[in-house]
Amino acid sequence: MGTEDQEEENRTYPIHIGNTTIRFDDPVQTAETIMIEAGTDEDKTDQKWLYALEGKNMPKDTQFEGSDTVDLSNENRKFFRIVPKGSGRS
Repeated sequence: MGTEDQEEENRTYPIHIGNTTIRFDDPVQTAETIMIEAGTDEDKTDQKWLYALEGKNMPKDTQFEGSDTVDLSNENRKFFRIVPKGSGRS
């Protein structure tokens, strides 16, 4: 096993939601899993949106529903916000 393989094997994907940092071993997660790990009740994830905060140079934040997959290896998938559906944010 080469050094590159070991780095990939030991890599974690940290994300930030509010003041909480969560680390995942697998870069591909569902939005529902991320919301649950951040403290959202399992039965409430269908009432919320997960937003990837893209930063000021990007056109707009990316919105995810519970069943959507999120690739945490994407450089713009580090900061998130969980918002109730119907809150006027889009």
